[in-house]
Amino acid sequence: MNMKLKSIVITVSVAVCSLAVNAQDGEALFKQNCSACHSIGKGKLVGPDLKGVNTKRSEEWITNFVKNAQAFGEKDADAKAMIAEYGYPMPNQNVSDADIKAIITHIAANSPAEAVATEEAPAEVVETPADPALDPANASDEDV
Repeated sequence: MNMKLKSIVITVSVAVCSLAVNAQDGEALFKQNCSACHSIGKGKLVGPDLKGVNTKRSEEWITNFVKNAQAFGEKDADAKAMIAEYGYPMPNQNVSDADIKAIITHIAANSPAEAVATEEAPAEVVETPADPALDPANASDEDV
């Protein structure tokens, strides 16, 4: 194999391995940076439950909020509302974009699936024809 091709193969291999390691690091990063204030599917703590946040917010939105919630809250109405709801902005987190992506991946993988609400159709009411013999209007003097 020529040297250039070998170099490309090694570079691609390292990149793929680092992605796998980064995804595994999401759990450790979440525990280290997020779990004191947030849960995934276990309700609010100091901050909101992050269950399914990856389906409600874009990666860019989450990244901006995590890096500097106060400044982002001045530009973004949803961020501002969240800060108002909790009474204070989330402290800035000293994490890279790659770390935030790994944390988002961890949250997505560990967000409990939403129970799909199924609307059951009401049971069909089948009216059976009344037995004429049981209808009091059809009773004879002998039946009474």
